[in-house]
Amino acid sequence: MKNNKLLRDLGEFQIIKFIEDLIAEKTGKKLIRDDSFFFSLDKKLSSQFGKHLNLIFNTDMLVSTTDVLKQMSYYQIGRKAILMNLSDLVVKGVKPRGIFISLGLSKDMELRNFKELMEGIIDYCMKWNIDYLGGDLNETKELIINPTIFGVYSGTKIIYRRGLNPGNYLITNGKFGLTGVGFDILLNKKGDLK
Repeated sequence: MKNNKLLRDLGEFQIIKFIEDLIAEKTGKKLIRDDSFFFSLDKKLSSQFGKHLNLIFNTDMLVSTTDVLKQMSYYQIGRKAILMNLSDLVVKGVKPRGIFISLGLSKDMELRNFKELMEGIIDYCMKWNIDYLGGDLNETKELIINPTIFGVYSGTKIIYRRGLNPGNYLITNGKFGLTGVGFDILLNKKGDLK
């Protein structure tokens, strides 16, 4: 890939591949592309717990211009930032334990809106019994919430997004597509919004 290209000319997957290729070139290590990142804890630490342990991480950034609808409250925005991250651990059978959150905040944001945002974040952390451990604050032109969530998995078989084969079981709860329907209603003002 030519280095004189602009990021806007590349898609998200090409940028990720560029990062992966550069890491492989410099370190000789190949990244496993998935929703979450897995680190096997050393044998000594694992043996203290009597089983093999993996530390599981996930981070998904919420950016207001691309991830937030104008109809959303600050509370809903905070809740969404947590949900985006914990869902990628939960679907792998991992119980989330802790979270670090970096916040990019406009200097013009009203304190009442910040309070509502933080209540959405904290309430959802409490609902899932996730420890909010800290993070970072920066001034930005738009709202950016970048949580990094982690948990411990004691099994030896990690569930990846890829690799589903005929004969495997796929188990879900609830209905598919409701998020898309909700966004369609909000964006296109179809139906009754009450």
